[in-house]
Amino acid sequence: LYWVEKKYGRGYTIESADLEVNDQRTLQSGLDRMPADISVKHDFIYWTDQENNAIYEMPKEPNAKTRTVYRGEHPSAVILRANLLLEHQRNNPDCQSVVNSILDNMQNTKPASVLLQETQQGQLTVCLNNGTVNHHTNTCLCQPAFGGRLCEIDLCNNFCAQGTCRLGRDNRPQCDCDRRYEGERCDRNRCDGFCLNGGQCQFSNATEDRTCVCDRTGYSGVRCENPICGTDYCYNGECYVEDGKHPKCRCKAGYRGERCEEYSCNNYCLNGGQCTLGNETTVPECKCEEEFAGKRCEIAVRLCNTYHDDPQWQQYCLGISKTLPLMEPKVTYCKESFNRTVVYTSLCFTVSFALLLTIVIIVHRMMKPPRPRITKKMVVTPMTSRPPTTQCEITIENCCNMNVCETPCFDTKLLKKSQKEDKQFLLEDIEDVGGSFRKLPNGGDGP
Repeated sequence: LYWVEKKYGRGYTIESADLEVNDQRTLQSGLDRMPADISVKHDFIYWTDQENNAIYEMPKEPNAKTRTVYRGEHPSAVILRANLLLEHQRNNPDCQSVVNSILDNMQNTKPASVLLQETQQGQLTVCLNNGTVNHHTNTCLCQPAFGGRLCEIDLCNNFCAQGTCRLGRDNRPQCDCDRRYEGERCDRNRCDGFCLNGGQCQFSNATEDRTCVCDRTGYSGVRCENPICGTDYCYNGECYVEDGKHPKCRCKAGYRGERCEEYSCNNYCLNGGQCTLGNETTVPECKCEEEFAGKRCEIAVRLCNTYHDDPQWQQYCLGISKTLPLMEPKVTYCKESFNRTVVYTSLCFTVSFALLLTIVIIVHRMMKPPRPRITKKMVVTPMTSRPPTTQCEITIENCCNMNVCETPCFDTKLLKKSQKEDKQFLLEDIEDVGGSFRKLPNGGDGP
């Protein structure tokens, strides 16, 4: 097997291997050439160079000297005609008869050197892959799926890396990629770069959707983009991932809880005890008041003294058994003198305030002018009047509140009468509005 391989930039190599793809060798390598096609004779290799518009010949040995056999108008392929059967089977007598028969039918067979001389004259004799020769333009009219000067290039040959090639409307090759590949030539795996932070990408057998396995990466999410241990997960400690999935916290000294959110001394000591952390163990320790004892100041000393003969209390007070915790709150009594002062001060303030309020109300009533006491009302119309000699007269202008008059009439002649009689006559005058007459006290007649 012989082939030409393009390298990065303008580099190239001509390589060979056996049919088992073993004994791979590089026969030639270099720069500034663009190999396009290669043909092999028994002892030589011929290949075209599109950069220099030439055809080169070299022996089948590594680093052999190259000879230019043609330089002209854009050679794209090399076609060799040779008696290969004759050359390979020259020393095989069993095939001689077959060779002679083939030679009789090969009327157009010529040596490769003669063919090259005819090709150098610039006249095309054949187009490959059912192409048609145009003798006027000395070009080939290729079928839609082929290209090149001699129609020797299959446009879909090795065009799609992982997919099916087809020709588009403009006769250009297009790729229908497999589900796991993408790109213009199906040369990019869909999993490449999809999972982040060391996640493993895999495809679902049913839908071929991409999924990421984030186990043991310390991350989660569709693409393993979210760190399991966020910056604020552990409040007072260091976060680490357990089994590659679950966040855990290593708390600092003096803190506890699932996320190190609780200070060890919070509510640890009871009954007013003071909590401190041990220098070596960082375990909370309590300094109790005199009335209490125990690891958390939960033991009332006076109860232990009272029941010191009871075996159960002896075990409890000695700290041997903690199964029956005794919690008795500490009661602080105020001094007697302090309580008495507070009570007396509050009482004096209340009495003084009540007395002052009573004085203010009495003074306010005494300073307020008296108002006449009105017990009757009368409705006055514009025609209402009484004789001016015996009665007072009230007109509509002196009334208010929808013609309801609240101003009584007073007879000046009756002011000297007693208050009881004056009130009686006043009420009778007000009520007698319907046109009836009565005898006034002074002897006059009223309407």
